[in-house]
Amino acid sequence: MYTPYLKEFIDLYQTCNYQKTAENMNISSSSISKHISKLEEECGVVLFDRTTRSVVPTEYGTIFFTYAQQIVDLEEKGLQALKTLRHENSGVLMIGYMPVMLEYELVDVLMEFMRRHPEINIKPLVGNRCSELFDTHHCDFVFFDDYSQSDLNVNHILCKEDHLVVLLPLDHPLAGETKISIQQLRGERFVMHGESQESLCRDSLNVCNLCRDAGFEPEVFLTSSHISTIMGLVRKGFGVAVLNRFLCPVPLSSRVAIIELDAAPSFRIYCLHKKRAHMTPTQKLFLSFIREYSQQWPVHEYSKLASSPNTSW
Repeated sequence: MYTPYLKEFIDLYQTCNYQKTAENMNISSSSISKHISKLEEECGVVLFDRTTRSVVPTEYGTIFFTYAQQIVDLEEKGLQALKTLRHENSGVLMIGYMPVMLEYELVDVLMEFMRRHPEINIKPLVGNRCSELFDTHHCDFVFFDDYSQSDLNVNHILCKEDHLVVLLPLDHPLAGETKISIQQLRGERFVMHGESQESLCRDSLNVCNLCRDAGFEPEVFLTSSHISTIMGLVRKGFGVAVLNRFLCPVPLSSRVAIIELDAAPSFRIYCLHKKRAHMTPTQKLFLSFIREYSQQWPVHEYSKLASSPNTSW
């Protein structure tokens, strides 16, 4: 059976309207009518009762509807399986990552793998949803800060662990402390990390939650996606900031006071990969590399390699 005709049949069964199905399928209603007639001829039964005012599925049409859906679904799954296998055998690795990973030396890690294995082609893909990177974009590996084994059938390798610190002007009354609580920042103006107040990064979302748990709403002076801008505003006394420690580049760190935050939540980055019965040689090679590299990639120690806060791929 011709699958496009089955798709038209499924749509017509759901709309019971030739014109609506024609709009949905982007063809003429007369073409829909001809295709349904050919399908009925092939099946040897009438699938719809037609009048000048309505289209109603027959008993045969109702029975056939379920199987038509299964046929279309199986074809789509089969084509996707072939596409996936072709990709897996191509020597190409799809690597998904969240935007903040660029601040955690992911570029260095991937460049080292490419240096060792120039025959393998790395295709990086940025995204904000782990499930989308796996299921929609079919990434082989995803570097992400969170995962749920109840939602995703994945294995994980802990690559890095970070925590929040407070950035203050050097002349701030709390600049000499070794550790402060979020409560001590009540009344301060905050410079937040994110694209906008409605699109904050994970570190600033954690800050907002900590402030609310402490009984106050943070007063936001400005939101920026650039770490250098945030640290520059703090240095000039426009406000305070709370960021993950690894995000603070060494060249700028001496210009502000960086103080440990009491009871700061951890920020963990994992390399995730789907559980599968079979892994391609390329996937096995990358997995082995990440396991090796995760031992060298400092988990708790502050990164001294972060020289540029605005790295881009």
